[in-house]
Amino acid sequence: MYTVLIENDNTAKVTERQRIMQCSKLVDVLQIVVPKVYNDLDISQCVAKLEYLTPINHNHGFIELEVSDPEYKTDFILYKMPIDINLTSEVGDLEFSLTFINVEMTEDGIVKTPVRKTDVFIMPIIPIANWFSVPDAALNALDQKIIANQEAIKALADIQNTLSTDKLDDIALDSDGKVIYGTSGGVKKGVGINIEDLGNAIADNTSDGMVLVNTYNEEDNG
Repeated sequence: MYTVLIENDNTAKVTERQRIMQCSKLVDVLQIVVPKVYNDLDISQCVAKLEYLTPINHNHGFIELEVSDPEYKTDFILYKMPIDINLTSEVGDLEFSLTFINVEMTEDGIVKTPVRKTDVFIMPIIPIANWFSVPDAALNALDQKIIANQEAIKALADIQNTLSTDKLDDIALDSDGKVIYGTSGGVKKGVGINIEDLGNAIADNTSDGMVLVNTYNEEDNG
């Protein structure tokens, strides 16, 4: 509850404070207490307008107040208004003032329109942490980022698995096909190398076409 007392000198005094959080909606109440009579003006016969000015964009507007208790503490009128998000969307000092307007006709048929204005009073709107007010769009973006990260992790795992599966761990000779090929986990990989082609390649890269084969262990000669 945020309570304001309007004095007969038109000052506005905050008598009960409550922390009003940014973007709160219809959970807090502003109540305004006004003496019934002001310089012979019957306030109960007046239309009460609450004027407000937001702290950042300086949005200006009026709200017509409804009487909650016309006999509040005998000599006062109590107005109550739920505080909506149009008042709490901006952080800072929300400014209010009151206007009381009455239209009356005298015995002589003259229309009089007395207007009472009050001083300004302030309602601080308290900021909340950003992670308490993440909009849906940001949540969606966060979901997308998590999904993208998971996809990247899965992709890296697949690549690692493929490399592990496809790496060569042995060489085998196909005597019938006269082909030498690599294997991975006992499975043939690739098309292999024809033995005849391998022999020709070796011969082309030696001076006399002969290949020296070492058939003894050097340690035996030590």
